Amino acid sequence: MRYNLVAIGSEVLNVQQVKLQLSIDSDEWDSLLETYIEAARASAEHYTDRTLVQKRVTENYDAFPIGGEAIELSFAPVREIQSVQYIDEDGVTQTWSASNYKADLSEGLPARITEAFDVNWPTIRDEINAVTVSYDIGPINPDDVPGTVIQGMLLEVGAYFEQRHDSVRKMPTAAENLYHKAKKTFL
Repeated sequence: MRYNLVAIGSEVLNVQQVKLQLSIDSDEWDSLLETYIEAARASAEHYTDRTLVQKRVTENYDAFPIGGEAIELSFAPVREIQSVQYIDEDGVTQTWSASNYKADLSEGLPARITEAFDVNWPTIRDEINAVTVSYDIGPINPDDVPGTVIQGMLLEVGAYFEQRHDSVRKMPTAAENLYHKAKKTFL
């Protein structure tokens, strides 16, 4: 199984929030702060094991499951299945109708897709990446991210900014603690 993730939502923090936190009045640092915001979000995602910005996942499989098994999706929380596509026996990419499958997107891992009642997986061409599932993950609204995570990210961006000339950066302990607290109570 192979996958690709692309952010499709807005960041949980914006430059204005960061500039307020850091008491920066100039626009001179905006592009650098955007980079730090992305880095802090990635760090927070790592520590909390949660996706904090909405992303589109394209996941490839070599075949549909056999024996009534489900396709288990690798990322969570899954908000919506965009498509299930496959390469048919003639080598043509087909989109499988949503009426042919059921998606269990409950909060627990893993989200999964099964055949609908009285429907079988389609016959596919025997080749790698013959099945592609596209789906969206992450919070629909940045306001769904707990305040402890936001505060941790602000602390982390502040540390990046203050240490921007330093070759070794370490996450502030306070941010780590906030992420660990958030992980225990997240959504």
